[in-house]
Amino acid sequence: MAIWWLATSKNEGHCSYNELKDRNVLAQGWPALGDLSDLLPVKDRSKFRETINKLVEDVYDGWIDERDPGRIILNLLLFSEDDLVLCTEGESVKGIGRVGSNPKYRFDIGYEYAQTIYPVAEWKDWDVKLAGPPPKTKAMGPVGINHYKGDEHVVLDAWRILPLST
Repeated sequence: MAIWWLATSKNEGHCSYNELKDRNVLAQGWPALGDLSDLLPVKDRSKFRETINKLVEDVYDGWIDERDPGRIILNLLLFSEDDLVLCTEGESVKGIGRVGSNPKYRFDIGYEYAQTIYPVAEWKDWDVKLAGPPPKTKAMGPVGINHYKGDEHVVLDAWRILPLST
């Protein structure tokens, strides 16, 4: 089991933590890339990253950003059964999702965060009264998807304490 950060947005037209819960997916953006199923399974991680970054550059007309879309989408595809994913909006931890059995990739047409992994077995909203303060994120949140490098006990304890979301 791994623990991950996944950043979402509070901005209109993007994706929020609540939208991910409603859709029961973990997701990131770049909808104009379309369905990436033909690139799966990933055999060569560095070639996959290079391919995605080139696609983003071509499709988004020279898009340049500090984020590395190839790394972010690769990390999304690395989610495994029972991984815990801390979901943020900006700098705020909103909750935790647990990846369900036999996770799969799916392209969700019509959503800004269209590159998805499903199913999510359980969601738990972060409640400071029950679990204490959530782990801190960098300014602007953890850009995209990153491995969690903090105190795992904080996340695991919160997972045990927090009730399932409805």
